[in-house]
Amino acid sequence: MASSSNSSTNGNIQNLMPIFYGENYEYWSVQMKTLFISQDLWDIVEDGYEEQETSKPGKETQEKQQTYKENKKKDAKALFLIQQGVSKNLFPRLLPATTSKQA
Repeated sequence: MASSSNSSTNGNIQNLMPIFYGENYEYWSVQMKTLFISQDLWDIVEDGYEEQETSKPGKETQEKQQTYKENKKKDAKALFLIQQGVSKNLFPRLLPATTSKQA
Protein backbone atom coordinates (compact mmCIF):
# COMPACT_ATOMS: atom_id res chain seq x y z
CA MET A 1 0.00 0.00 0.00
CA ALA A 2 2.86 2.38 0.73
CA SER A 3 4.30 1.84 -2.72
CA SER A 4 0.98 2.67 -4.42
CA SER A 5 0.78 5.86 -2.39
CA ASN A 6 4.36 6.72 -3.32
CA SER A 7 3.77 6.13 -7.03
CA SER A 8 0.56 8.13 -6.79
CA THR A 9 2.48 11.02 -5.26
CA ASN A 10 5.10 10.85 -8.02
CA GLY A 11 2.38 10.85 -10.68
CA ASN A 12 0.76 13.89 -9.12
CA ILE A 13 4.09 15.73 -9.08
CA GLN A 14 4.54 15.12 -12.80
CA ASN A 15 0.99 16.30 -13.52
CA LEU A 16 1.49 19.51 -11.53
CA MET A 17 5.08 20.27 -12.57
CA PRO A 18 5.55 24.01 -13.15
CA ILE A 19 7.24 24.62 -16.51
CA PHE A 20 9.55 27.59 -17.08
CA TYR A 21 9.20 29.07 -20.58
CA GLY A 22 11.56 32.01 -20.08
CA GLU A 23 9.10 34.37 -18.40
CA ASN A 24 7.96 34.84 -14.79
CA TYR A 25 11.07 33.21 -13.32
CA GLU A 26 10.26 34.42 -9.79
CA TYR A 27 6.87 32.67 -9.87
CA TRP A 28 8.36 29.44 -11.26
CA SER A 29 11.29 29.42 -8.79
CA VAL A 30 8.96 29.73 -5.78
CA GLN A 31 6.95 26.76 -7.04
CA MET A 32 10.09 24.72 -7.66
CA LYS A 33 11.49 25.53 -4.22
CA THR A 34 8.25 24.38 -2.63
CA LEU A 35 8.39 21.18 -4.69
CA PHE A 36 11.99 20.52 -3.58
CA ILE A 37 11.12 21.15 0.07
CA SER A 38 8.16 18.76 -0.17
CA GLN A 39 10.47 16.06 -1.55
CA ASP A 40 13.24 16.74 1.04
CA LEU A 41 15.60 17.89 -1.74
CA TRP A 42 16.01 21.61 -1.09
CA ASP A 43 19.25 21.31 0.94
CA ILE A 44 20.90 19.37 -1.88
CA VAL A 45 19.79 21.92 -4.49
CA GLU A 46 20.84 24.90 -2.40
CA ASP A 47 24.07 23.59 -0.86
CA GLY A 48 25.15 20.73 -3.13
CA TYR A 49 27.02 17.80 -1.62
CA GLU A 50 30.65 16.82 -1.07
CA GLU A 51 32.29 14.45 -3.48
CA GLN A 52 33.41 11.18 -1.94
CA GLU A 53 36.99 11.07 -0.71
CA THR A 54 39.20 8.01 -1.01
CA SER A 55 40.31 6.76 2.40
CA LYS A 56 41.05 3.60 4.34
CA PRO A 57 38.24 1.02 4.63
CA GLY A 58 36.31 1.00 7.88
CA LYS A 59 32.97 1.68 9.51
CA GLU A 60 33.31 5.45 9.18
CA THR A 61 34.11 5.04 5.49
CA GLN A 62 31.07 2.81 4.99
CA GLU A 63 28.85 5.40 6.66
CA LYS A 64 30.35 8.15 4.50
CA GLN A 65 29.86 6.01 1.39
CA GLN A 66 26.20 5.45 2.32
CA THR A 67 25.66 9.17 2.94
CA TYR A 68 27.40 10.02 -0.34
CA LYS A 69 25.25 7.50 -2.22
CA GLU A 70 22.04 8.90 -0.68
CA ASN A 71 23.06 12.49 -1.46
CA LYS A 72 23.99 11.59 -5.02
CA LYS A 73 20.59 9.92 -5.50
CA LYS A 74 18.76 12.95 -4.05
CA ASP A 75 20.77 15.25 -6.30
CA ALA A 76 19.92 13.18 -9.38
CA LYS A 77 16.23 13.33 -8.45
CA ALA A 78 16.42 17.12 -8.01
CA LEU A 79 18.29 17.54 -11.30
CA PHE A 80 15.63 15.46 -13.05
CA LEU A 81 12.87 17.65 -11.61
CA ILE A 82 14.68 20.78 -12.78
CA GLN A 83 15.09 19.28 -16.25
CA GLN A 84 11.38 18.44 -16.31
CA GLY A 85 10.55 21.97 -15.19
CA VAL A 86 11.95 23.81 -18.19
CA SER A 87 10.62 24.05 -21.72
CA LYS A 88 12.29 22.18 -24.57
CA ASN A 89 13.59 25.49 -25.88
CA LEU A 90 15.42 26.23 -22.62
CA PHE A 91 16.57 22.67 -21.89
CA PRO A 92 19.86 22.99 -23.85
CA ARG A 93 21.02 25.54 -21.26
CA LEU A 94 20.98 22.76 -18.67
CA LEU A 95 23.08 20.30 -20.68
CA PRO A 96 26.41 21.26 -19.05
CA ALA A 97 24.97 20.87 -15.52
CA THR A 98 25.81 17.59 -13.82
CA THR A 99 24.32 18.53 -10.42
CA SER A 100 21.11 20.20 -9.33
CA LYS A 101 23.08 23.09 -7.83
CA GLN A 102 24.76 23.73 -11.20
CA ALA A 103 21.40 23.64 -12.97
